[in-house]
Amino acid sequence: MNLSAIEREKIVKDSQVSLFEDDGKDALNYLIKKRGFSVDIIKKFGIGYISLFENHFLSDKIIFPNVDQYGNLVSISTRGLGGDRIFWHESYEKSYYLYGINNAKNNIVKLNSAIVVEGESDTLSGHQFMFENTVGILGGQMSYYQLSILCRYCQNIYLAFDNDEAGEKNTYKISKLYKDKKLKLLDINMYSIKFPDPEILLSDANKTDLDLYLRTAGRNSFNDLIGNAKKV
Repeated sequence: MNLSAIEREKIVKDSQVSLFEDDGKDALNYLIKKRGFSVDIIKKFGIGYISLFENHFLSDKIIFPNVDQYGNLVSISTRGLGGDRIFWHESYEKSYYLYGINNAKNNIVKLNSAIVVEGESDTLSGHQFMFENTVGILGGQMSYYQLSILCRYCQNIYLAFDNDEAGEKNTYKISKLYKDKKLKLLDINMYSIKFPDPEILLSDANKTDLDLYLRTAGRNSFNDLIGNAKKV
């Protein structure tokens, strides 16, 4: 199921108001206290909430808008607040878009670099810890189209995918694509950031991603990883 542009805009606007009303207290508490996101980051990324008491198929869900580099609202994804934490996402061609690019674009240009992660939480944490050139691919393999978007804005691309099998495959495939397309000849540089295993961070998680790393090791340690990133 997909929403019309008018429906999507209304849901996002209404949810952004609802999140900061009484009905949104549990959702706001979850985002701030459990996930560790600041109010500034929540507002920056336009995150909202549809009240449990609304007669809506998205009731009791947190709303994450996905906006492209031109400011167009492309889609929304959601996370339920119930015990099952049910997700609902609109279907769209993910390979054409980068999560957070609307917020990251100016900093990507300014820093001449982009940090590419997998998910929404990684992107949000990147910006919260002042790595405001962070964007997310939102699942699957990073596409050549996504890579080409970044090449318009910078020359240095840092891959910071999860340190699990899927993340390693993604790094390998996009690195191969980078070499096959001979982007080095266009003065585009690509680097691979290697996260330590979660046990090193004293975490019981099954993988390390940017969100976990920043919250356990901190900003300075991630700066060190960037400085030691391997050129592909």
